[in-house]
Amino acid sequence: GARLIDGRDADVVVLGRIAEVIIPAVNKLAQDRWELFLEAELRDVSNYILGLEQELDHLQERIKAKEREFSATEDELHKLLG
Repeated sequence: GARLIDGRDADVVVLGRIAEVIIPAVNKLAQDRWELFLEAELRDVSNYILGLEQELDHLQERIKAKEREFSATEDELHKLLG
């Protein structure tokens, strides 16, 4: 058998029969309503960009924190060395 994402077991033959029905239907839908697929792709790309922007913001904050640490360390060094 096969294991589904949620951990349940599934019969490979049954999955194959389902695929025989679903794949042509999805292909037909893609031909007839291609804008739905483009919209979904646009959402995926937008979400990916948003994730990158959030990661960038996080990294910039980490850089600023490290710069503050460096500056504080540098100040301490100047005080110690006169």
